[in-house]
Amino acid sequence: MKELYDRAYETESKKVSVEAAFSSESATLILNIDGSVPNLEIKREEAEQFGLLEKNEFHLTVIGYDTGDEILNAISDLSEKEKEEKINEISKLSESIEWEAVLKNDFYYICKDYNYPDEDDPEVEISEKRESIVQIAEINGMDEFYQKLNLLLDKQFKVPLSHITLYTNSDREDRKLTGIGIYSEEQFEELDPKKI
Repeated sequence: MKELYDRAYETESKKVSVEAAFSSESATLILNIDGSVPNLEIKREEAEQFGLLEKNEFHLTVIGYDTGDEILNAISDLSEKEKEEKINEISKLSESIEWEAVLKNDFYYICKDYNYPDEDDPEVEISEKRESIVQIAEINGMDEFYQKLNLLLDKQFKVPLSHITLYTNSDREDRKLTGIGIYSEEQFEELDPKKI
């Protein structure tokens, strides 16, 4: 048991190197981290109890898909050249930040129900239940990035809750390794997270 505690403590105090990856197509931004960094053993027993699967890649989300969609909508009335310029400015902004992340010894089980139209038949609604174990992180540069992003786009995007998804599952076969997007602390609280 002491060994497990020591490993958890190492995880909490460990700074991890990250690499920013911005997608101009979706206006999303993630920070990739080395797959060997998260200590999956700390919560493997709980993951097995919940029937969750180990993620095959690990990243921290700075701009998720919902926010990316809002960004693309915000610039949709601009000319193609102006759109490209805005996207390039966001990309340059992401490169200008000195990103640094610390994984905390703080883990939660979360669950979310989804309902969305079937791609083949929009009249039909598909339901899905997703579950995850997430590890809270602290990202230096996140607040600065969002202040500058909001100024650049004249928006008021909330800073997302920094976390990494370790284990996840879905009752849909094609989404078994898809995490749950968390776009703010308020949204995280709405999911009724269980500390584990």
